[in-house]
Amino acid sequence: MTALSENSRLRITYGFDGATEVAHNLWVGSRLPAWPEGFDLVVFCETEYQPAWRNIEGWVLRCPFEDAGLDPGEQARVIEAASIVLATLDADHRVLITCYAGRNRSGLVAACALVRQGRSVEEAIAAVRRVRSNGPFGEAMSNPVFLVFLEAYARALGTARS
Repeated sequence: MTALSENSRLRITYGFDGATEVAHNLWVGSRLPAWPEGFDLVVFCETEYQPAWRNIEGWVLRCPFEDAGLDPGEQARVIEAASIVLATLDADHRVLITCYAGRNRSGLVAACALVRQGRSVEEAIAAVRRVRSNGPFGEAMSNPVFLVFLEAYARALGTARS
């Protein structure tokens, strides 16, 4: 893994609490009041807010799912989003994944992409928690349903490590 530069740990202050870089070119953030510049793909994971911005540069992926459980349709959306995120990263493009607080839903999609990239579940969770477990919403990747799903996803890919 490439070490993050000190500048990549600084907050971008366009959102509720901004966005932070989880891994090279992979950013996670909270709800955005305006279109973020400098990203090639923006993924919206929250069900309560799917902005209809027009005339933007870059791609938008809408992947709404609840912050409670994951029904089979939501599971499929998360897996598809992680695949698209990884393909975008592999093309050396910048990705921003957002949800209301930038902790669990966006963290899950980011962690799934990292696991798909070959990282262990523990490494993926640690990468998200390292930069997103601050602010008023507490620890990132704390939804137990999402953690069970991430483990099962990793096992299905053959990348789970204890």
